[in-house]
Amino acid sequence: MMLDTYHKILVFASSITPSRPWGVNIPNYFWTGGISVGAFFIYTLYTVFGQEKYKRLASMCLLIAFSFIAIAPLNLVDDLKQPGRMIHVFLYGWSHFPTSPMKWGVILLTSYTIFALLSLIAYYRPFFVKLYNFVEEDRLRLVFKLLTLNRLELTQEAFEKDKKILKYLGILGLIFGIGVEFYTGYIVGILAWFPLVHFPALPLVMLTSALVSGSGFVLFLYPIYQKLMGKEIDRDDIANVATIMAWAIVGELILDLFWYSFGLAFNGITKYYMRAYFKEDLMKIIVFDLGLALFVPMILAFSRMKKSAFMMFIAGALAAFGAWYFKYSLVIGGQSFPKMIGGFLTYTMPIFGHNSLQSLIANWSGIIGLLALTIAILPHSDDLLKDFTKGVK
Repeated sequence: MMLDTYHKILVFASSITPSRPWGVNIPNYFWTGGISVGAFFIYTLYTVFGQEKYKRLASMCLLIAFSFIAIAPLNLVDDLKQPGRMIHVFLYGWSHFPTSPMKWGVILLTSYTIFALLSLIAYYRPFFVKLYNFVEEDRLRLVFKLLTLNRLELTQEAFEKDKKILKYLGILGLIFGIGVEFYTGYIVGILAWFPLVHFPALPLVMLTSALVSGSGFVLFLYPIYQKLMGKEIDRDDIANVATIMAWAIVGELILDLFWYSFGLAFNGITKYYMRAYFKEDLMKIIVFDLGLALFVPMILAFSRMKKSAFMMFIAGALAAFGAWYFKYSLVIGGQSFPKMIGGFLTYTMPIFGHNSLQSLIANWSGIIGLLALTIAILPHSDDLLKDFTKGVK
């Protein structure tokens, strides 16, 4: 009887595995979606809210928003291991819609992607019209005509109508973009069995993190983009985005203060798990999650250096790529809490295969490729809707 009991214990112990239901593709999906929403927000400051000081940034932010959200869902396809399973996400499970955050995500993510694409098409409609008038090959003319949505006028009245269309598309895109960040925070925050992530305000944390990473990536790409477009780097543009990033970091730090204090002091029995986790990873949290990713960029962005292209390039890189580390820690670290054993589970990212370093490189390569392609093909315009003649030539 005793040997039989030991046998059962050994079998049970050997069945415990450090594998995760969610691998590295999930935090990468959260990160790419967040950058898209953050960049789209800066784009709407001009097209929706009429802030003229952001007009030089609008086209670049729109390209960032579209490129990142177009590639982001591929993380989910790889996470499912069989691409055919993605079809089931759209076809089945709608009877559980009221209580299924994943089903909410299907509508929010799809709608936001569509509105980002339509905004891109509407923004460059005059460019497509001029291409339609410039080329002679019938099939190309048909393609450009479709891209203009059969609106071939280049009159002042048509430009005013474009601005209204962009405003409505921007409003809808912003609403669904915020919804994407809320749903990603909600889908993680409801996991009551993972004390680290079980926080009711996590949707707000994800939204502020999106603003931080999106504005940070804009600062990171801005000098590169301006050089490629043959434009001068405007220090006021840099300062404007730096201000957005700095205040977004303030918001995220305040939410983090509530998050960590509630978890460590007022979270019932799970506060002891939280304390053990923070004790084990205290230096990593202070140095990386809070220090390099948030405090350093915030201090730089609030200082006189916010008009320095080089310093804001560094601050933006720290904020943008620090947000990736935050979301990695959120998802992977959140799943490290044990259910039945002592200690924390460890995770080693595979080099090849699903949810691996290879997957990340492929996904990032797709984003870089699409962003480079759109920058190469579509012209930069400081004057919305009008100055596309050079691009056509």
